[in-house]
Amino acid sequence: MPFYVYAQDQSDVADQLEALCEEHWSYMDGFDSRLILRGPTVSDDGEEHTGSVHVVDLPDRAAAERFAREEPFGRRASTGISRSSRRRCC
Repeated sequence: MPFYVYAQDQSDVADQLEALCEEHWSYMDGFDSRLILRGPTVSDDGEEHTGSVHVVDLPDRAAAERFAREEPFGRRASTGISRSSRRRCC
């Protein structure tokens, strides 16, 4: 079942995101065959990374919650990288 996962970054976290990029890409590689759509969201002028969107085919809501929670940026939410994460079934 496709799930929509949206995460919104807090401002001024570019350095923290850059430091986690390799870990993030490695995590995403594990879902390669199940990712339908993914990518960053950006500010209106396209200059600032504001978050990310993923549509991923997973068996149930618990798996979608786990996908978002265990993603490297999501795991760091308590340190201020990600402000919110909302999951919606498509």
